[in-house]
Amino acid sequence: MTRELVPVLLLLALGCASTPTYALTAARGASREPRPADCHVTILDSNPDRPFDVIGRLEAVSHPFYTPTAGSEEELYSLVRTQVCQLGGDAVVAHADDLGRYWGGPVVRYSDVK
Repeated sequence: MTRELVPVLLLLALGCASTPTYALTAARGASREPRPADCHVTILDSNPDRPFDVIGRLEAVSHPFYTPTAGSEEELYSLVRTQVCQLGGDAVVAHADDLGRYWGGPVVRYSDVK
């Protein structure tokens, strides 16, 4: 019986060591112009205090038995900045859970910027 568990435990260990990835889904009907790939994106923990439009949503990509997530704002920034810039976003409203894991959130573009 122990021999049969080895492949399962190996798969679990590999899944737990995976680099987090995030899928970006554009909001339907949201007009957006891409920003330079190296643009600055702000990671927020609540909605911005200025006018904004939601232009997409980021979600952590699931793997069997485990979903790797970013463990800090800095890690989330490095993982999603290019995607958010390509969509034309200015910020991600990303709430951490009680364990400090970031599962995703809405991508916003400030509507008071011309």
